[in-house]
Amino acid sequence: QREIVQQLGASPATFVVTNDGTADARAIEFLLIAKGASGFSAPRVTNALTGESWASTRVASNASHQLRVDTGRYAVERSVDAGVTWESDYSAFSTGTVQVGFMRLIPGAQNLTITGAPNATLLVRFDEPFR
Repeated sequence: QREIVQQLGASPATFVVTNDGTADARAIEFLLIAKGASGFSAPRVTNALTGESWASTRVASNASHQLRVDTGRYAVERSVDAGVTWESDYSAFSTGTVQVGFMRLIPGAQNLTITGAPNATLLVRFDEPFR
C-alpha cells in the first residue's frame, strides 16, 4: 500500500501523487487531520488530471478533529477525539459534477490540489492495482 503524507501550511496546496499501477486506483483513503483551530474549513480535494473532486462543509475547531473519506467503502466519517471514535459525515460531503464515484487515481503522476486546509496533515493511502 502506498501512503503519501502531505503537511499543509497554506491554502491552496498542490502536490503530486503517483499511481505506479497499470489500472485506476479506486480504493483510496484520504485522512485530513487538523493541527489546530481552523486546521481545515470546508476542504476540497481536486485531481487536476481527471477533473474529479470531493468536498466537505466540515470545519475543524481544534487539533482533535479529523475527516476521513474512503472511496473504496464510499464512506465519509469524522472524528472529534483524534480518531478514537468515528461517526458518519456523509451529509456534509459532495463530489464534483464530472464523476460517478468519489474519486480515482489513474496510472501515472497527477496533481492533487487541496483548498480549505491551511493547518493540517493529509494522508492519502491506496493500493496500486496490477502493479
